[in-house]
Amino acid sequence: MVNETHARTATKAVIYRILSVIAIMLISVYGMGATWAEASQVGAVVIVLGTTIYYVHERLWIKTGWHRSFQGFDGHWRSASKTVIYRLLTMAASFGIATFILGASSGSATGFALAQAATNMTLFYIVERIFNYINWGRKLG
Repeated sequence: MVNETHARTATKAVIYRILSVIAIMLISVYGMGATWAEASQVGAVVIVLGTTIYYVHERLWIKTGWHRSFQGFDGHWRSASKTVIYRLLTMAASFGIATFILGASSGSATGFALAQAATNMTLFYIVERIFNYINWGRKLG
């Protein structure tokens, strides 16, 4: 069984968070008509909430070897499954953010959550595949 260090998980979380915060701020401004001040508030909440969700999600996935080779490489199904599950969790968070920070209606908040999900699903998968080829922080046993 292959495991990974907390430092590796944290590094993945930080890289992914930077990309996703930039994306959600752009969606807030250009998709929802938010001001940059409002987008900054959204970004700040996403940093804390999203990083927490991501870190816990990663640590739980480390506990299972499903579609992970003995050498520690994740299969495409594992990466895709992780992506979908994580997205469902964060879509609920995005809906709440759009409703409470941006004052969006339920329809607009749903659109916001779907736009963020589509963008970030792609980002998450890319980060997963890149880290599949980086051995730093990966440990056997």
